[in-house]
Amino acid sequence: MSTLRVLPVLLLTLSLSGCGVRFMYNQLDWLIPWQLRDYVSLDASQQALLETLVLERLDWHCQTQLPVYAQWLREVEAGLQADRADVDWLSGRADEAAALWAILMRQVSADVATILGHASDAQLQELFGNLDARTREQMDRYVNRPDQVLIEERADRMEQRLRRWLGRMNGEQRARIEAWSQGLGLSANHWLENRGRWQAQFRHALTENRGRPDLLEPALEQLLVHPETTWSDEYRELTTAQRQATLSLLADLHRMASDRQRAQLVTRIGNLARDFERLSCPEP
Repeated sequence: MSTLRVLPVLLLTLSLSGCGVRFMYNQLDWLIPWQLRDYVSLDASQQALLETLVLERLDWHCQTQLPVYAQWLREVEAGLQADRADVDWLSGRADEAAALWAILMRQVSADVATILGHASDAQLQELFGNLDARTREQMDRYVNRPDQVLIEERADRMEQRLRRWLGRMNGEQRARIEAWSQGLGLSANHWLENRGRWQAQFRHALTENRGRPDLLEPALEQLLVHPETTWSDEYRELTTAQRQATLSLLADLHRMASDRQRAQLVTRIGNLARDFERLSCPEP
């Protein structure tokens, strides 16, 4: 269960910074092995293989990754205590979290290739159908609604994410979050367009390379670890601008934070680091 607990930490850092991993996770959480069965029906041998891979991945993660996450959190804690939370410092921490995420995705891509490398036509059609259904759900949630409602809901989501770490926002902070959301405008159409491009390449990789692990594994690794290679130039520029705007938001919110909020943030980070230190497994 340690991987399940650490994912929100990395994802919070990455999603708050506005970088491309948020794009990845919003559409690819099903690729985490224990989610896969919710998208495609597995036969008995595939189910047994999945359970074996999950246990192996959890052992690997507990032994090799949790200590790194704990150390990363300690460095974040020290930086916050030193009042270093400006845009450049936050950008560096987000880049580090992205690198940790890439390590995990390399492992996940190998697991997915192992499980789906010999999937039947019917299983692939079920998988692709479920992914298409999720795209339609995303359309209904993030596109087919009034613009101002979407902007307000984005601000609400950001405030809710931050409340866990800082506590209740003050009026100045809420106004800054609202201004951030207004300034980002609407980008869901671009996001869904690039989601479709990624899924098309994923579909091609699976259908064309089944039974060829020498081809399938590197193809999936490229899609999972470097999804930005499938993005349009317009979307890449948009993502870069949104990342910078969000980093500026976080720096401003920390500057506006009360002593109580800053203390709560440092305490939460420190407690989480201790949890990971306790959960880390000694290597055999």
